[in-house]
Amino acid sequence: MTAKATNKTEEIKLEEIKLEEEKKECFIITPIGSIGSEVFNKTEGLINSVLKPVLEKFNFKPVPAHHISESGSINKQIIEKIVNCELVIANLTTINPNVMYELAIRHSFGKKVITMAEHGTKLPFDIVDQRTIFYEDSMMGVEQVKPILEKAIGVCLHGKNKDETISNPIYDAIYQFAAIKNLPIEQQSGFAMILNRLDKIEASIPTQEVSFSNNLLEKEFILIDFQTNNQEVDVRVYIPALLKKMGLSHPMTNLIRKPSKDSDGNNTFTFSIRLVSKTVLNQLIFQLKSKGYKNIEYEYSELPF
Repeated sequence: MTAKATNKTEEIKLEEIKLEEEKKECFIITPIGSIGSEVFNKTEGLINSVLKPVLEKFNFKPVPAHHISESGSINKQIIEKIVNCELVIANLTTINPNVMYELAIRHSFGKKVITMAEHGTKLPFDIVDQRTIFYEDSMMGVEQVKPILEKAIGVCLHGKNKDETISNPIYDAIYQFAAIKNLPIEQQSGFAMILNRLDKIEASIPTQEVSFSNNLLEKEFILIDFQTNNQEVDVRVYIPALLKKMGLSHPMTNLIRKPSKDSDGNNTFTFSIRLVSKTVLNQLIFQLKSKGYKNIEYEYSELPF
């Protein structure tokens, strides 16, 4: 090879390195395992075969903890990336304790995270209603999950709600505490007791009974029905105000279906909210019951109506 050809090759390599450095970082929360172990090989396979090619379409590069080569405290660097990276993907396969800890850090800041897990993974109850992309660890599974992940990343980065704080167990608990603190003193203990009981009831349900929630990937809304004798105008004022107060207000959820009247003169109303955790949903139902609304029912839906 001539000196000219060698220089050209080196220039191309330097340009490739420069382009790679200019890509934004997507931090990957994932189990690692020892080098050569099954966990390690599966992790590397997912990163190289799925995450890297999909992320490149958005000018991102995957950065798992074991690929960080910067000097300094690795723990501080990991936390900094978990908190500050615009995009974070968490692999929940094996329900690794470190993964759950790092996911909790991201959740505590109310920032979006895309969660993935290999088929057969049993998610903990407190995150079973969070949207999770399940994949099969096979060549066919690789091709099947790519478009799903690409869609999820696109929504996360460019969707209408890209700047909104998301619902997750930790952030919801913080919101719940703040909501209680803002209540009159005489109401705080009672409201806290009710929420605590709801949480205990929820936690007592076996995980297998709620495994259907893993199918909520395509469900983006919750439709809520209730009955009341109140005038329609009162409902159309109260519901948007309540949703705004709870941080659930959204153009798609401020629509209230025209009420139907039963033989007893009760009006049945329907409105929708975006998918939230059971804790927030229970808070909303509690508020509706406090208003005197009855026969409250809900269902998950792909559309607001």
